[in-house]
Amino acid sequence: ELDLKDPLILANGALITTAQGQILRQEAMPTADIALLLDYSRSHALTIVAFTTDDLLHVFIPEEEKEPERVLRDLASFGLHRYQLVPAWEELPRERVIKVVVSGRDPDHVEAVMKKWPPALGHLNYGRSLPLWLEINGEGVDKARALEYVAAELGIPVSQTMAVGDGETDLPMIKWAQVGVLIQEDGVSVYSREDFAPPRPVAEGAAWALEVFALL
Repeated sequence: ELDLKDPLILANGALITTAQGQILRQEAMPTADIALLLDYSRSHALTIVAFTTDDLLHVFIPEEEKEPERVLRDLASFGLHRYQLVPAWEELPRERVIKVVVSGRDPDHVEAVMKKWPPALGHLNYGRSLPLWLEINGEGVDKARALEYVAAELGIPVSQTMAVGDGETDLPMIKWAQVGVLIQEDGVSVYSREDFAPPRPVAEGAAWALEVFALL
């Protein structure tokens, strides 16, 4: 039987594990998609981070990136410390990749990459996390699907679910849950429950949501 006492949803839903590290579910991206995605990312001089099923990050920082220290700081801010720098993009893995994250040099660079997104990669799920970071997963892989899986395994009905997030990649699960709370710089948005007005400052958004909706 699956030990789902403390399930963790990682890599935007591509990986679900127990708190002890046992893999309950994982969805690697097709090799062909990875090859095309890496080629497109390199052609736009993006920093590329490939997450593999062994919980290792493979990081390629192009010469065009003038602030490599910023890249490493951003990775640390995500709580991602187990990584290895790859000297050439050709050495990035093409197999067992569950998520790819790319970073541009500035917001305009990222916008240009998104506007020129190739149709051949249109089936992939992607969205921003930090302003300069774009996270990409395989077709149909997102946090909503992962949350649905965990809820079903735990026997929790949708009516008793709540999701709290602060970025584009959180939107699918926020909209899937009975109560979804999106925390942004300009305030807190509550889905499904419009009769509650969240407090300010925004830093209190998650604690407020737990207190009001989960009765903690």
